[in-house]
Amino acid sequence: ALAQADVIGMHQQNGAVSTLEANQSVLQAAGIDFDADATYNFATLGPVNNQLNAAVEAGTITADDAAPILALRNTANQASTLQASLFTSVLAFGVSLFAFAVGVFTILAGVALRKLAADDSSAVPAPAQN
Repeated sequence: ALAQADVIGMHQQNGAVSTLEANQSVLQAAGIDFDADATYNFATLGPVNNQLNAAVEAGTITADDAAPILALRNTANQASTLQASLFTSVLAFGVSLFAFAVGVFTILAGVALRKLAADDSSAVPAPAQN
């Protein structure tokens, strides 16, 4: 699940970068600087969307030109949700492994205590019977 979450993040980032590269002229017309090395996720695409929407309202670019870039935020949101679900399952596996380890430790501690109790009871002499 952890590897799948990493792959989803990688594909979302690569898709965002390639879409932004393909639409650089639209970004330039809207006054947005594009950095191919930056991380593009739901949070970082918010200001990009705000600037694009302002440029559409100002008439600098058309809504059809902005549509592919505006769709990136929805895609990033879906990728983030999928990653969160997978990270939750990784956490659940970790908690179950911890519970299993605590159970094994408890059993071993119980066996050791019973053995110690059995060894101690043989050291005490039995009361004399009349």
